[in-house]
Formats: sequence, C-alpha cells, structure tokens
Amino acid sequence: MGYFSNPYFAVWILLFVVSTFDKAIKSNQMETTAKDYIFLTDKLDSLITSRPNFVAFRFLHEIKEGYVSLTYKELGRKAKTLAFVLKEKTASGDKALLLYPSGVDFIIAFFACLYADIIPVLAYPPDSENIDRLITIADDCNPDLVLCTNSVLSTLDDFESKTRIQDFTEMERKRKLKALYDLPWVPSDVIKANGVFRKRKEDFYNSNQIALIQYSSGTISFSKGVEVTHRNLYLNSLQFIKAFDLNSETHLVSWLHPYHDIGLIGGIIASVFSGIQTTLMAPSTFVKKPFNWLKEISNIKGKVVSGGPNYAFEMCCHKIKDEQLSELDLRHWKVAFNGGEPVKQETLERFINKFVVCGFSPKAFVPVYGITEATSFISVGSLGKGVTACSFSKTLLRNNIAVETPSGGDSVKLTGSGNIQNNYQIMIIDTKSGQKLEDGSVGEILIADSCFALNYYNNIEFTSESFYIIYNGIKFFKTGDLGFVKNDELFITGRLKDLIVLNGAFYYPHHIEYSVSNSHPALRKGCCAAFTVTMENKELLIVVQEISRDAVNKVNLEELLEKIRTEVFITNGIEPHMVCLTFPSSIPKTINGKIQRGVTKVQFLQNTLKVVASRQSVLSQPKEINYSAIKYLPTNLPEGISRGVVTIR
Repeated sequence: MGYFSNPYFAVWILLFVVSTFDKAIKSNQMETTAKDYIFLTDKLDSLITSRPNFVAFRFLHEIKEGYVSLTYKELGRKAKTLAFVLKEKTASGDKALLLYPSGVDFIIAFFACLYADIIPVLAYPPDSENIDRLITIADDCNPDLVLCTNSVLSTLDDFESKTRIQDFTEMERKRKLKALYDLPWVPSDVIKANGVFRKRKEDFYNSNQIALIQYSSGTISFSKGVEVTHRNLYLNSLQFIKAFDLNSETHLVSWLHPYHDIGLIGGIIASVFSGIQTTLMAPSTFVKKPFNWLKEISNIKGKVVSGGPNYAFEMCCHKIKDEQLSELDLRHWKVAFNGGEPVKQETLERFINKFVVCGFSPKAFVPVYGITEATSFISVGSLGKGVTACSFSKTLLRNNIAVETPSGGDSVKLTGSGNIQNNYQIMIIDTKSGQKLEDGSVGEILIADSCFALNYYNNIEFTSESFYIIYNGIKFFKTGDLGFVKNDELFITGRLKDLIVLNGAFYYPHHIEYSVSNSHPALRKGCCAAFTVTMENKELLIVVQEISRDAVNKVNLEELLEKIRTEVFITNGIEPHMVCLTFPSSIPKTINGKIQRGVTKVQFLQNTLKVVASRQSVLSQPKEINYSAIKYLPTNLPEGISRGVVTIR
C-alpha cells in the first residue's frame, strides 16, 4: 500500500494560479515564470535571498538532547559546497546512492544532488536487518557513487567481513556487496571543498527530468524503484497545500523516514516549497518512546500538522502512560493525518478517549490514501470534520460487497480515506473479470493522472501493460489495493496480494491480525501475521503472533493458543490450521513498520521462525444460509456472485 505522504507548506500562490498552472502544464503549454519555482532549488534560492536567517529545519537529536538547526542560508551554503565537490566527480544525470541516518546531513546531501544535477537514489543506512535490501537496490540502480556520513562508511566493513561464502546464493550476495563496496564513497560530513557551486546561465533543466528515485517499502514483494520528476514534486506540493489549507502559521512535526515519499516529500520538499518551519526526529526516537512525538507537538503553539501510519497512534495508546498525560497540550494539533496502511476506527477511538484530556480534538483526524508510485495523496479527508466511520456486513465483504449494517456480531467498522483529489480519476474493477464495478462493490483500485510518477526504474516488466488498463482511452494504473467508493468517499479494505482466500471466500489479514493482537494483554499489539499455505492442494490459515518477553514464563501458553484460536473463529468465522507464538521482534517488518506477511510465510515454511509455542487444529467446513441484507446488494455484482444465497465462510 502504498505505501502512504506527509504535507506541510504555506499557500504561496493564489488558488486560481494553481488551477491555471495545473491545466496548462498538463496540456504542455505552460511557460515557466519566475514565480512558479517548478524546481526545488530555485525555490530554495529565493528563500535564501528573502529569508536567509529563517530556521527551516530543526532536528531533535536524541543523544545530544537538543536541536540541530538549519536556516535557509546555512542549507544553501552547505548544499552548494557539497554540490561543488559532486560536480568535480560526476556528470549530469549520474546517480548517487544516499545512505544517511535521519538528520540534517541527509537534507544537505539531497539538495546538493539537485544543485549538481545528479539523481539521488534514496535508501537506508546499512544495518543487520536491511543490508540485503540495500544490496538489492544498489544492484538494481547501479549508482555512480555513494553519499553518506563517515560513521555510515565505517559500518560497511563489518558487513563485508561477516559475509561468508556458503552456497551460490551467498556467493552472489558477496559479489553484489563487493560491487557496492567498490563504488566511490563520499562522506559528506568530513570532505573539504575548494569552492561553492554556482549555476551557470547556460545550464538548462527540464521539468520532466528525473529528480530522484525512491524504492517502494517492499511490503508485498521486493522493492521497486520509482522515477520521480521535478514536475511530479512541484504538482504534488501544490496538491498538499490545497489539501491541508496550509498557511504561514503552520509548523510541521515529522518522525517519518526521509527516504520514502511520506517523510521526504511532505517533511522536506513540501516544507521548502511552502517556506514553513519543520521539526524532525529520527524514527527510532519515536519508536523507543512515542511520548517524544506528542511532547514535541505540545511544545509548539502554532498550527501543527503531523501524522503517520495507523500503528503510530496505536503505539501512543499503549506506550504512553496515564501519568504522562498532564505534560501534554495537544490543542494546537490541527491536522493529525493517518495513512500508509488501513486506518482502524478502533485505534482512533482509543486515541481520542486517551488524549482528549490533553486537548486533542477528534476533528483533527484526517485520513489519507496514497501510493509510492503517485508520490502524493490520492484521497484526503475533509479538514476539521474528523473521519467517516461506518459498520459493514463482514459476511458480504467476504463476497466483495459493501453493505452498511448496525454494529454487532457480523459487522466490521471501516474508516473512509476521504474524497478523491480533483486531479485524479479512480475506477474500481473486479479482480477476476476486470469489469468496472459500481459504488458499493469491492474490487481493485485503479487510478489515472498525468502527473503521476508511473515509471519504474530499470524494470520493463513493471512498466508493462500488465500493470495498466485502458478505459475509454484513459490509462489507469493498477494499485494492487482493494476498496470501494461510497458517497464519493474511498474506503480501503486491504491489499490484493495479501487477501486470504479459503473455500472461495475472502478474508482480510489485518482484520484477523487485529482481533488476535487485542485478544490478550500478553500479546504484542501490531505484531501479528496471518497468511495461508498450501498443503495437499488445500489452502490453510496460519497465524503468527509475537508474545511479550515478560509473559513467556508467566502465562499458560496452551491456554493462550486456545484463546487465539477461539478469537479467530468467533470474530472471523474461520479456524486457523496453526497458531504460532514467537519471541518479540521476530516477525519481519518494513522500514515503515508494516508487517511483511510474505517474508513471514517463507520463514514459517523454512521452519526458521523463533517459535515459543504452537498449536495445530482442523478447519471447519463452510455452510450456506439466507442473509437478510441481500436486498441491499448493488445491481452490478462481480462475476460469480449471485443473489439469494450467500455462503458463510
């Protein structure tokens, strides 16, 4: 899912100019003027002149206990100094792999690449958990050099020395690691420059040139590089301005990774385009202590815009102690966006109930939906209205039909992801037949828009027609996400590749995982993976759940396994073939904190999971009953779905 993005910037251009520009640039008739600042570096140069001493970024340093700040003047000087060095080592269009921890060094390096007209490839600093992802990215994009800090450079020696040749796979991994190691590495925090970059009059940049390459999080499969142009960045920035009604009083607070669309485009690029102040912190600062995030928001008295994926709000509910609430003042948190994974109404309700005493307003919640390929929001909730939550028949959702029902045993609460943004077209199609579905039917979400970053880097297969559908002459991109439209609002139900199919019925893994994680206090919240495996030509449900370390020797594991099995059966109507309890931090996650179900499945099949206890059972058979909600079914049903009798799975 796309992956989900972070918006924060002041309205610096009148809305009618935005509208005129959007229409003109899409028809290729737009002539750039000095006020447009399509290129991010042009906008920064204007701010260096007009507001040199304005603090653009503050980074909350976890170890040094204070802020590291950058004014526009400082950012420009340091970025242009590094750009001068890069110009001596590269040619226009070369690629630089950026390996930085969260902080000001990354921001400086990113702008230096833009000034030097080389393409930054965004990755994560190597560690034991993501070194294979880094090797894959480097092998895929074939960079010309690596930009990093001196401390990051020293860590690569450890990975190189620890790699042992065991089989062909390890030999190939060794080869790729050596290729990465043999690249020119430039530690930007210690190099010396003999000059400062100056743009020449003859230098010409095309707005359709690639500005950067970012890789998807790899929730479903391997990471794929997405080409993002300067035009993409500018148009998406204008969209953020409109979506969040940003102004000169806006202050952004972000702990999100700056290497991905949400943290980068919202937290850094949008901040410069809008000229607002941004406070940043490392993701680890939030994960170790979610209180840091809310405390930073409390310290700001202007209009605060901040947010993250659903699990961030869940962590705040569970890890912030009641005695800490008196230290928080959340009255100025005007936009609390939630996206990047399905927004859970139960989480929002829990967050509101806990933090309303701190002044948090339920109306501050803004659900959003976006994907990495779009580098922007596709749908956004209305500001100041909170979220739209409805109860739908769980039974009919399994048959790809969304019908509202009263809250109760057969219902599931879904939260809307807002209205489709004006520049996008959306279509819902049946996943099997490809037919277009009407409102109320669940299918794959397709999107169309000319300002998308719809090109995968160096991957013809993923840029092929198999990822698109032509409808009425318009090219629609297949997102891989499932959902439906109701009252002009988009509802996300899950990922197509994550969908669990048992006996012909559909189940959403996150519904199962949520019910399991919240069924007992000994289970770690948000640390569950549900998937199927094929045994003897039959699909069987597997549930893997982490148990807290303190609870391993304090609870009856057999009773806990039975509790999980019963919870899955009661809330979802199915019985898992096997339930596994594992040690903390054993279930693989992406850098963005999303469960990697596919990787967990591989570990299960290879018997490499760190299992504390497990239980195997037998699946029950489905039965068919008449269902009273059938009269509410849409007229245009997906192929294979009939009226009269619904199979209860």
